[in-house]
Amino acid sequence: VLHHRDEAPEEIRRVLQGALPAVLVEASPGMSILLESRELEDCHGPPSQLNRSIESSMEQRRFVFTVAPHNVASATPSSERTTK
Repeated sequence: VLHHRDEAPEEIRRVLQGALPAVLVEASPGMSILLESRELEDCHGPPSQLNRSIESSMEQRRFVFTVAPHNVASATPSSERTTK
């Protein structure tokens, strides 16, 4: 979900603490910063660079990206995944 800084919910503003722009991930137990401003500046050029940065950051933090029914995406730390 994209939020303008003036319209972001309180939880997002609390996590960011004014550090804008940023990319957040919502995962158990809450939100955390995935890419900070300086990391976004390094993503100039093709959108694929931003995708690689997001994937790399999620990998470093051991998040697993899944798409649930109705195309709702979520991220879960790999330590919280269960296998069936």
